[in-house]
Amino acid sequence: MLHQEINLYRTLAPAKVPQLLLNWRRFCLSQVFLLAMMILLYLGSLWDIYLLTFHKARKQAQLTALQTKFDQIKKTYPQLFFSQDVHQILNKLQQDLIMKQKILESIRNQSPFSQNLLALSRTIAPNVWLTDIIFTAGGKNIDLKGKSMSMENLQTFLDNLAHEKTFSGFTMSTNNIENTSKNNVNNNVNSILTFEIEMDKNE
Repeated sequence: MLHQEINLYRTLAPAKVPQLLLNWRRFCLSQVFLLAMMILLYLGSLWDIYLLTFHKARKQAQLTALQTKFDQIKKTYPQLFFSQDVHQILNKLQQDLIMKQKILESIRNQSPFSQNLLALSRTIAPNVWLTDIIFTAGGKNIDLKGKSMSMENLQTFLDNLAHEKTFSGFTMSTNNIENTSKNNVNNNVNSILTFEIEMDKNE
């Protein structure tokens, strides 16, 4: 009979020495890789900033060109289309219209000076001459200053003015008739009279 020995105990394997997952060489390589990635990210951000600055400058130039073009087109249209306060613009336009109407009415109602001067030339009497002719209020008021050698000549001039058709709508008043002759005696020989006449047109 053969003798046989049976080992009931499990054999123990020798313990393995653990290996480090990250040694100094791998650590240095990882740091270099990380540094390279940071540099690439920094360069990429610089490139993005440059592109954004370039696009901003180009858009700004386009905006300036469009603004200039818009201002040129804006000048060809009334300010009313580009105003936020439409009522204020309408009131301003209405005031301008009223002012222009008043100017037109004042121009329309003015008497031609040449017509008045021609009428005065027809009324001048002998030994009477005018020294000042003043038109005011668009010809509605006429002030005449002059001299006459005698009262009879002055009266003839006044009658001529009263019968002149051009001055038919005027009210005439004679003021400040003075004798300025130094050698005047009781008679009117060589006397010089100064006079002022105001003529106002009736409304």
